[in-house]
Amino acid sequence: MWSPMERLLEQLKEDMPHHRIVFTGHSLGGAIASIASTVFVRNFPETSNRTHSITFGQPRVGNLQYAMTHDRLVAAGSWRVIHGRDIVAHIPFCVESVGRSCVPFYNHGSYHHGVEVWFPGNMTNQDTFRVCTGTPLNEDNLCSNAHRYFDINDHLFYFGHHVSDYGVNGCRDL
Repeated sequence: MWSPMERLLEQLKEDMPHHRIVFTGHSLGGAIASIASTVFVRNFPETSNRTHSITFGQPRVGNLQYAMTHDRLVAAGSWRVIHGRDIVAHIPFCVESVGRSCVPFYNHGSYHHGVEVWFPGNMTNQDTFRVCTGTPLNEDNLCSNAHRYFDINDHLFYFGHHVSDYGVNGCRDL
């Protein structure tokens, strides 16, 4: 999967040297976007200041070391959008127990990278969101990590639409 994508990205990087490069995805696609953006900037470090990662309902991808490496490499910005009590954004659990907070010194456990953008409500136009920059870093306890009970429907619906509607609509705005 990586070789064809890398060739395409390298060509686009050359053809459009001043454009932003955005890796995005939902759920597993978000995890792939996370890894792809990290590998891309590692292979093409000159793109670090214009490469972004924006994911939706992304599971935890790596441990603390991966999270810090991702944040350092994808320097233009990495955001994880989370809808309410989306369960997938909390798996795998970051430490041995669901009842315990994510803590950086357990770097053997799963840990998020990037800044969480949390929509506690229904993600309508009138809904508020929080840019979560509290502690622990990337795992702010005052945002979606404050919950211990989750809802799969919050994973399936983003911005008022079932996530599959976008693909069914030919990847055009809904």
